[in-house]
Amino acid sequence: MGYGITAYAVKISDLTTYVFGANNPEMKYVKVHFSELRASFRKTNAIKPDKALQEIMEGQITYSDFKSGSVYRYVLEKMFMVYLPTPDEEQAVIREKMESATGKELDKLRDSLKFQIGQKLYNKVFYPIDLDSVWELMKYPDIPLPFPVQEDYPITAVITNAELQQLSTDFSALNLPEETHDQFQHWIKRCLENNRDLVLYYY
Repeated sequence: MGYGITAYAVKISDLTTYVFGANNPEMKYVKVHFSELRASFRKTNAIKPDKALQEIMEGQITYSDFKSGSVYRYVLEKMFMVYLPTPDEEQAVIREKMESATGKELDKLRDSLKFQIGQKLYNKVFYPIDLDSVWELMKYPDIPLPFPVQEDYPITAVITNAELQQLSTDFSALNLPEETHDQFQHWIKRCLENNRDLVLYYY
């Protein structure tokens, strides 16, 4: 299969509001996605995925080895999948609109009562792709959480909403392959429309 990028639209501020140190009970359900992760790190001295989840939820990172750096990042990615209740003040506005809504509009409002920390973005051309082709993308800063440096994969990077606004007019400096340009523009558009940052995982 090779290696490539998985992209998410994430509001980085949500990582400290709902994920790191938030002790959000909804996050415990992410464990159902851990089987492959548990198997991958079973024979290592790295932190176990279940323990990494607990530490992220409590905001207390205790392992500092390279392999654990990878585990923390993979567990965080799984946490992006969890659906969380929309904040109370937003729910009140949504429920008021639902009273007069019908059909597809009502369905859309009902769906908005929950949200995911990370919205996985459509990806047709960035997986598989060699690292050299996207190196300028992956040179952006790491996810701003106190994880130890990882051993190798995943390589993670965050392009902020402000940086995406600049890239929306010109991203030639990234030296991306021409066949990826439309896809990358789509990622930028989705993030800007939803006021989110772009989080990239390369593995």
